[in-house]
Amino acid sequence: MQELVSIIIPVYNTEMYLRRCLDSVLSQTYKNLEIILINDGSTDDCNEICEEYKRKDKRIIYLNNFNQGVSESRNIGIRIAKGNYITFVDSDDYIDKEHIEVLMKDVKIYNADVVVGNYCMKNKCNEKIFEGNNYNYGNVIISNVESRFRLFKEFNSGKIPCYIWRIIIRKTALKKINEFDKDIRFWEDKLFCISLLLNINNIYFEEKITYNYFRGTDTCTTKKSNIAEKIYDILKVNNKILEMIKSNYGINERLESNISEKNLEVVFYFILKMYEYNVVKKENLKQLLENAELENLLLKINRKKLTIPQKIKYHLISDANMFMIYLYYIIGFKCKNRIKEMIGKKWEEKNY
Repeated sequence: MQELVSIIIPVYNTEMYLRRCLDSVLSQTYKNLEIILINDGSTDDCNEICEEYKRKDKRIIYLNNFNQGVSESRNIGIRIAKGNYITFVDSDDYIDKEHIEVLMKDVKIYNADVVVGNYCMKNKCNEKIFEGNNYNYGNVIISNVESRFRLFKEFNSGKIPCYIWRIIIRKTALKKINEFDKDIRFWEDKLFCISLLLNINNIYFEEKITYNYFRGTDTCTTKKSNIAEKIYDILKVNNKILEMIKSNYGINERLESNISEKNLEVVFYFILKMYEYNVVKKENLKQLLENAELENLLLKINRKKLTIPQKIKYHLISDANMFMIYLYYIIGFKCKNRIKEMIGKKWEEKNY
């Protein structure tokens, strides 16, 4: 008999895509499903669509909630889920009809606590623009601290993207970890995934692509507002990860440096984005550069191991030198992009 799988779908203002998402879930070849819809205070027609689908299929549980954010919607779903396994789908994405069947087959074959499904990223025209890299991994038995730390590095560096919607989890593994942090709206998936890694012994990476991730125009990396808030979330996540590792394994300076070094690169990238989008306010940037959590991140980095470009970024941040950061943006970022544009234009003129 098939074990019950709970699919948690947070819903927020995705009326254009919600029916596509729900149709893909209802058409799964794996039938023993509990489908939990959490409407996070949508202001469009999502409520009406959810009600419509609830009437269609008795497997659907629908909660019309007030706006609390995607993390709390997922937490609510986890609390009420009755399935032995839990997975997530975002309401603007959709899954192939065999998605759950493929993941559950892996669970059984490899006795996996977590299966990481493979995905492709699609644009608003539903054209494929990127594929996941699960073929690099396969089955990973976490037999010792070193094997666990290697996975930490892969998840933290982005080599394994921390997208919670593509994994299926044995419910017993979730009892040992904290819920999604509802105060963090960027990188909440990374924090949750790395917390999960502390409490599992076997993780399998499925090569077959069965999840379709929709990337609209309003993504985390392209949205022009709230970039500073994203940076603060990165710093919070970095320090929470370091705290988790320390409380479970004690101090590991090499791992702490590796994690903080990668995350400093992302912080610097978003600071440059603030200049690119012309949303820099001097007093706000100064406050950010003097933030205690940023200082803690810097303290964990082994400067002797940094490359020259990394050392430049490190010192620009640690010295809180706003003028030199802006100069770096003009010379190293804006001019480089301009040169790429000119090369591209010359190539087009030559070939056309």
